[in-house]
Parts: sequence; C-alpha cells; structure tokens
Amino acid sequence: MSKHIGFNQYLEGIYNELSVVVKYCYGAFTFEDYKESIHVQGVFSDWLELFKDSKLTKQEMEGLASDFVSYASIKPEDIHQKLAMLSHSSNVTLPEVGGCLTASYWIDYFGARSSS
Repeated sequence: MSKHIGFNQYLEGIYNELSVVVKYCYGAFTFEDYKESIHVQGVFSDWLELFKDSKLTKQEMEGLASDFVSYASIKPEDIHQKLAMLSHSSNVTLPEVGGCLTASYWIDYFGARSSS
C-alpha cells in the first residue's frame, strides 16, 4: 500500500477534521462545497510537502501527474518540468521509467488514457 495519498484524499482528510461548528456556519457544507471554496494552489503546495524526501513508485508518479492535471491545471506537456522541479527542490526520487522526464512521455500517457 502506498504511503502517499492522492490530492482528493488529502482534501477529504482536511474536510473531515473541520469541526461541526465550522460546517454548520457554512450551512450545507459538503465535501464538494469545501473543494469549491478553497484556494487549491495553496493547499496543493501543502500536499506536495508530504512527498519530501521520498522515493516514488511508477504508480505514485502517475497518480501525482494525474493530480497535477486535475487540480493544478498543469498541461501534460509540462508535467516533466514539475516532476523535475519536485525532485530537485524536495529531494524526491523518481522511479526509473524511461522518458518520464520528457514532454512526449506525458502527452502519450494522457493521450492513451483519454482514448481508452
């Protein structure tokens, strides 16, 4: 089992820790309401801190890339740059997957996922 959680799971954890009073003050404050009310970029940065000093599996790297696209509006052709930056700035070891630090790898990856 992966020690890393996806961004949506991370947000659910934060939401579940909100007090009943806070949820009551916002009225019908569902998890979806919470996701729409937050500034995703700030929370996304906090979530990325969880990856510091870690070694990613291929599955974790692909999940991270998917979250980049889904929540941070990063285009597939820019994922390799974000992964390289995360690897350098947070001491994250990427898996030995040929081409994962190229734009074409992620364009092909997401192209194959959208056509299936």
